[in-house]
Amino acid sequence: MATTQTLKKKRSQSPSATATKRKKKPAAKAKGWRTARTSDRHELYELSVQEPSAEIAFMERAFRERYGRVPTVLREDFCGTGFASCAWVQHRPNNRAYGIDLCTKTMAWGKGRHGTALTTDECKRMQWIKGDVRSTPTEPADVLAALNFSYFLFKTRAGLLEYFRAAFSNIK
Repeated sequence: MATTQTLKKKRSQSPSATATKRKKKPAAKAKGWRTARTSDRHELYELSVQEPSAEIAFMERAFRERYGRVPTVLREDFCGTGFASCAWVQHRPNNRAYGIDLCTKTMAWGKGRHGTALTTDECKRMQWIKGDVRSTPTEPADVLAALNFSYFLFKTRAGLLEYFRAAFSNIK
């Protein structure tokens, strides 16, 4: 009875195995195909985990059920690209938003992507703030959003509690 090793040895000695190996043709690429080299990480992040229209609908519904009125002021902690904040000011003509983040580069990308889509009036109602969410005061907000588990960056109970206390102090 032939063993697996014996079969492998016979195959490797066969004429087809010793013949010149053919080079594989590169796979045809679809036009517009994304690769790591051609993709933008901020755009991919937004496409994969953000849906501002659904987030705003949820925030408004929950706020209205609790307080009986429509919220107008949003504070988005860890705003990154400011996608949700920009969508908030576009949603209603009296909405205002504060987007706070530490990363200047990410906010600059968001300003270029979303901030340029805002009207002059909407730009006046959208405040981009570079700062630590624990120590950056703003006008008291109706809604404070810390989306996509951003607060998981606090690795200790004390750090998380410090953030929650600061967040609470910035809500109406």
